[in-house]
Order: sequence, then C-alpha cells, then structure tokens
Amino acid sequence: MTKNYELEGMNCSGGLNNVKWALLKIPEVQAADVQLNPQRATVTMSRAFDVAELQAHISESGNYTITEI
Repeated sequence: MTKNYELEGMNCSGGLNNVKWALLKIPEVQAADVQLNPQRATVTMSRAFDVAELQAHISESGNYTITEI
C-alpha cells in the first residue's frame, strides 16, 4: 500500500535525508520518496500505519511533523 503525507520542519537536504532514513528504518516500510518543495512524502508499506506511529519514528531524527493527506 502507498500513502501520501505532508511534512513540516525540513529546510534543507539534510532534513530530507533524516526523514527518509527514519522512515526506511521501519521494517514494514518498503520505499519512501521524500520531497523538499513541497514538503511531502510518498511511503510504500506492507501494512497500514497510524500517523502517530510514523511521527514517533521521524521525531527521533529531528523536529519534523508528518500529516496524512
């Protein structure tokens, strides 16, 4: 399944990489395409995630916010 999310808090490619790697560290996430402008992510996963679960993972990498579109 693939879902789209809005992101906040990224202002450079370093933030983009932090969010991408945080998402890819989740075992059930198969792919993560993260964009800086606009701040969005397309995530392919083997199961549905509650957005709070994803938020917990990306918060470990910095002050980023993820919202389901």
